[in-house]
Order: sequence, then C-alpha cells, then structure tokens
Amino acid sequence: MIEILDQHKAQQAKDRLRAGQHWAHNGLICADPLGRPLSPRRLTKAFIKLRKPLGFNGVRLHDLRHGFATLHLMKLRTDVKVVSEALGHSDVATTFRIFSHVLPGMQEEAASQIDTLLRTNLERGPTDPG
Repeated sequence: MIEILDQHKAQQAKDRLRAGQHWAHNGLICADPLGRPLSPRRLTKAFIKLRKPLGFNGVRLHDLRHGFATLHLMKLRTDVKVVSEALGHSDVATTFRIFSHVLPGMQEEAASQIDTLLRTNLERGPTDPG
C-alpha cells in the first residue's frame, strides 16, 4: 500500500506542476488533476469501471463503506466511536442507528465472554483478598 501511495504522490506532484497557479492546495490524497475534491459522480464512474474486472458486479460503492464499518464493528472489535469518526457521522447515535443489526451479535459475544469469566472465577473458588 505504501508503494501505491508513493506512486500516487509522485503523480499528484506532476499534476500540481502542470496545474500551476490553478492548483487547489487542499492537502487531499484523492483529488482531481487540479487538486480539488473528486465529485461523487466521478468516484462512482471510476468504481463501476474497476468492479467488473474484479468480479464485483452488482456491488455499489456505498456497499464498500458499509462493509468497512461492519468489518470494524464485528470482526476487528473497533470502538464504535472510532468507526463513527471514520465514517464522518456527526455522533455515535447515527452509527448505532445505521448498524444496529450488527450489535446483537456483539452483545451475544460480550455476554458469552462475561459468562466464561464468571464461570472460571467460580471454579477457582473464593480468593484471599489480602
């Protein structure tokens, strides 16, 4: 990934030189040839071109965003506040509302972990607090 980003940075430097005074100094990683934010339409068109050879027919760009959030919440156990910020949600409640279908599995696993912890401590018996 670092190699790809280095190549992209080099290409962006060329674009910046070509654009000269017209370059928009926004500090964006993903920008058009003048340094401006990419339009959603342009991103969608680029994704449609890429998805076919990758076998992602029927997958929408927004589906990748949803998959990212679900992966972080379910598999990687990332704190919901971190996921909310990564998605640009104004508050955690928005993230909870959109991804509430993910939470029951997380709640079941948390309950199972607490159950295991309690059973393990009960099997050990009382400990000397001193």
